[in-house]
Amino acid sequence: MNGWIEKTLIAGVVGAATTLAACGGGGGGGSNPGVAGDVNGTGVTTTKVFVRGAITGFGSVIVEGKRFDTNGALVEVDDLPSATEDALRVGQIVEIRGTRDDDGNFAADRIRYDAEIRGPVTAIDLEASTLTVAGQLIRIVGATVFESGDLSSLAVDDPVEISGQITGDGVLVASYVERESEARDKVEITGRLAALDTAQRRFRVQSLEVDYNTAGLIPQGSTLANGQLVEVEGSLINGLLTASRVEIEDAPGNRDDDDAREDGTEAEIDGVIANFDAAASRFSIRGIGVRFDGGTRFEEGSPDDLGNGVLVEVEGVFADDGVIDADTIDFEEERAANPGSARIEIEGDVQSVDVEAGRLQVLGVTILTDARTRFEDDRDDVRAFGLGDLQPGDKVEVAAIRTDSGVVALRIEREGFDDDDGNDDDGDEREVVGALESKDAAARELVVSGVRIDASNARFEDDDVTVTADAFFEAVQIGDVIEAEGRFDGQRFIASEVERDDDNDDDEHDDEGDASSDDDDDDDGDDM
Repeated sequence: MNGWIEKTLIAGVVGAATTLAACGGGGGGGSNPGVAGDVNGTGVTTTKVFVRGAITGFGSVIVEGKRFDTNGALVEVDDLPSATEDALRVGQIVEIRGTRDDDGNFAADRIRYDAEIRGPVTAIDLEASTLTVAGQLIRIVGATVFESGDLSSLAVDDPVEISGQITGDGVLVASYVERESEARDKVEITGRLAALDTAQRRFRVQSLEVDYNTAGLIPQGSTLANGQLVEVEGSLINGLLTASRVEIEDAPGNRDDDDAREDGTEAEIDGVIANFDAAASRFSIRGIGVRFDGGTRFEEGSPDDLGNGVLVEVEGVFADDGVIDADTIDFEEERAANPGSARIEIEGDVQSVDVEAGRLQVLGVTILTDARTRFEDDRDDVRAFGLGDLQPGDKVEVAAIRTDSGVVALRIEREGFDDDDGNDDDGDEREVVGALESKDAAARELVVSGVRIDASNARFEDDDVTVTADAFFEAVQIGDVIEAEGRFDGQRFIASEVERDDDNDDDEHDDEGDASSDDDDDDDGDDM
């Protein structure tokens, strides 16, 4: 199948996002939003905001459905404050501080992007949809954005830049992957510190051993400890990273952003819970404290679901002690991170687009979009690409998940053409991956994530083994993940190949656990 079809869905990219304008009204002991002041004497007041999330599109910069005007904004890329908006890409996780006016318009004062990993690829597993860079296991998922190509286009020793989320088991779920033009002298990694040996001045991040004897420590005067989220820069030789710099990423106020955490500043951040304290009703995300109480609204879960390593999105207001009083804690992030039959991947032609309703139809399936849907244009390279740019007949790749609302897109990519004649890469071949909803052995029909599949002339595989049609229909069960290739005749999907994906996600998680099991043996703090 096409290399973009992956095994899991990324954490932190699905579910309807509410606007920051709703922050401050729900609870968590939150104070009223702080007013930044009258804008140029016009009578329009602004409220300070702080947002952390993935870029979903441009036309200015769009994060979590919020379009930030970037005129006059300071753009900082990898600690260099002289970048421009053109250096940013869809999928990169950024931090934005800025303002919201009374009309709901957002303006960025500062945009900060820093890749989690830069270094050479040391291993690729296409079956498990993972790669390893400098000892760090990286999971490629449906919403992962590749600057060009896909996982199958990478090779060992390729230098890459990766932005993503560090999960509770230390694995990085990639949000953005770029193959760099040339290798850098320095390798950069971000992850949970483990197996700290202060005598030898060494520690590990996942399977990579780090020597910090000659490293500068940021913030100065800090003390390293197991479980800290650290960014390490140095030279990698024979599997040992000799660090020149170690930065404690979750140290409070480390990034010169204390002014972004002023009393009354509205906040929306996503990430993995660390330092969970049930008795105090507190936890932290990348060093930012979060407080909740009886007034906090929980979505897709309850307070009992909170804990270290859980992926959440938090909306609230900074109190005067620099802690976010949470109005909403959304577990949609965690649900999307748990792979399984909810995943849907479709490659086909757009049949219709309804921009006002935020939906499109592909292979007969109605696909919803929301504030977190990522849009890419591989055909015309339109930077400010969105739903309104799609037309019937455009070929798209869609990574989605089924929710109570329906099929919601995580990522929509308009595909390019193979040659100047407008012939696409795969001709009439289209693809669908999803959960089996029904089967009719006599008619040789399947329904997979809403797509009706005629498999009467298909070749069947069960876990990469060719089987007869009778054996396949007898073996498959409702809810199994099915992958099909074929063509769409406007009513039905005519399959040429149908496969049950028996490389189940539980096995994949077991593999990832093995990759980081040494850390667990040495340090419980590696679980965030």
